[in-house]
Amino acid sequence: MHARAVTWAVPLAFAAATAVYLALVARAPASASFAWLVVAASILGGFLVALARSLAAVARPKAALERELRESSAEPGTRRSREAAREKTLTLRALKELEFDHRMGKLTDGDFAQMAGALRERAVRLMRELDAADSSFTPKPSPPAAPSPCCSACGTGNDGDAIFCKRCGRRLA
Repeated sequence: MHARAVTWAVPLAFAAATAVYLALVARAPASASFAWLVVAASILGGFLVALARSLAAVARPKAALERELRESSAEPGTRRSREAAREKTLTLRALKELEFDHRMGKLTDGDFAQMAGALRERAVRLMRELDAADSSFTPKPSPPAAPSPCCSACGTGNDGDAIFCKRCGRRLA
């Protein structure tokens, strides 16, 4: 209750000063003074409430932040574990796309080796991090793999979810 009174004290004081100014100095009618009082209090009150909430969110105690960090990293399936699993999935997808671009001739062998090496290292690091967090943590099971389609043009075996051939780029039947 005390914080609410402090939050509204400043806008009310400002509005009262405006009303007094209008009534005494500007010789405005009392109804105009009251209207300015309401308008000034509303505007300044809204601003100060928003400012107080913003500052309260920023000025959380250090102990609360540390507790939140401990809780988020303590148990499997926490936010960090989910983020690491998502990052691993995205890294593996990026590696797959990189291999496709290399087979299509868009990347030189040197560039491919450099980028693929970095992606593989990142994927391995993420996998180890997930294993270290909790060996019992298992991501959602993936659906069974579809049979590997072969390209009718070049005969290359492709991944089950492939739409285009990874060697020649033609659409798979």
